Amino acid sequence: MSINKNVIGGASILVVALLMFSGILILCESESSDAAQYTENGVVYTIDGTTAYVSECVSANLPTSLTIPDTISVDSTTYNVTIIDEYAFSDCTALTSVTIPDSVTSIDKFAFGWCTALTTVSIGSGMTDIDPDAFYECTALKTVTVDDANTTYCSVNNVIFSEDQKTIILYPAGIESETYTIPDSVTIIGKCAFQSSAYLKTITIPDAVTTLNIDTFYACTALTSVTIGSGVTAIGANTFYACTALTSVTIPDSVTIIDEYAFEDCTALTSVTIGSGVTSIGEGAFDYDFYDSEGNKLTSVSQIAGNGFIFSNDYGGYTMIKTYTITLSVDPSAGGTVTGAGTYKDGAGVTITATASDGYTFAGWYSGDTKISGNASYTFTATGDVTYTADFAAAPTPSSGGSNTWIWIVAAIVIVLVLLFVVYFFFIKTGKLKI
Repeated sequence: MSINKNVIGGASILVVALLMFSGILILCESESSDAAQYTENGVVYTIDGTTAYVSECVSANLPTSLTIPDTISVDSTTYNVTIIDEYAFSDCTALTSVTIPDSVTSIDKFAFGWCTALTTVSIGSGMTDIDPDAFYECTALKTVTVDDANTTYCSVNNVIFSEDQKTIILYPAGIESETYTIPDSVTIIGKCAFQSSAYLKTITIPDAVTTLNIDTFYACTALTSVTIGSGVTAIGANTFYACTALTSVTIPDSVTIIDEYAFEDCTALTSVTIGSGVTSIGEGAFDYDFYDSEGNKLTSVSQIAGNGFIFSNDYGGYTMIKTYTITLSVDPSAGGTVTGAGTYKDGAGVTITATASDGYTFAGWYSGDTKISGNASYTFTATGDVTYTADFAAAPTPSSGGSNTWIWIVAAIVIVLVLLFVVYFFFIKTGKLKI
């Protein structure tokens, strides 16, 4: 049997190529395994050129209160410690406090993840990058300080902000406060900023905030009430995921996007109001589908936006709440002003108020020719669309008889004076009457 030389040659080239590739892999593996490591005080440092980074820890040898050094010395060579690598201290459940030196510039993903006893962190002046998940599930963390010389971050009342205080970076999960007031300077709430807060029950997001990032309030299991400001335009993915105590939410008209899983696993959420500006609702944004008041499933965002919903066991989802329009008018138009017009949910209390202009008095609330109330402030329950008119009447002008009264008084005084003069002249002056 003859063998083609070209086949032999090709096979030889293939074998050589495979051997070369295997050699490269072995060389690369050898180089990576040769990276120098140094362990001190239970912390493992990996040498990377002229610097070192914290790569892992030996939990059994790690002190509960740890101060990471600026530098380490290995074989008479000094290396600056610049990075805390991902997962470096994860699951170090005995660690209670850590001081991070000025030399460290970044804390990577899950670097202190699941350090459930960690209560205190001090961050140096050189820090420029804190991963949003750096302190994931550090549920006892309540005290965080940033060196005043840091030009990227700052801390205010243990909350980490960007240096200009426009972005909230981290609200420690262990802060034992039920409410938090976001400063007016804040325009962005960062990814995972309030993640896993164990105590926060109510929060108001000011109008200046424009963005709620991914996982912002992820697993804030105590959160029962949130007020979203009118400046927010987007609610990111998983923003309120697993906020299991949240019972109601109102999405303002400014919001256009509710991203995927934004309110998933909010098992107590029974009241939802979707703003009229919403144009996109991501997959799984809510646990249940939406239905109109007749039980028909709503399949488009345009049908959902601009309406309020409550959870209904009848349909196993959110059912649209009927709303009614309250229309108010004034007669005559110059007679005064009214407040209270608008759209109200079925069964909601409505208070309408009439205020008379100068020269007018309030005469009553009317529906057509029927007087509804004589009170300027009138409260009722919304059960249908209504139109009410505030009737005003011109106030009566003061009677002219008032000025005549004064004339008669003056005249009477004059008459009395004249009579007294006559008596004096004819009887006293003439001597006919002696006193």
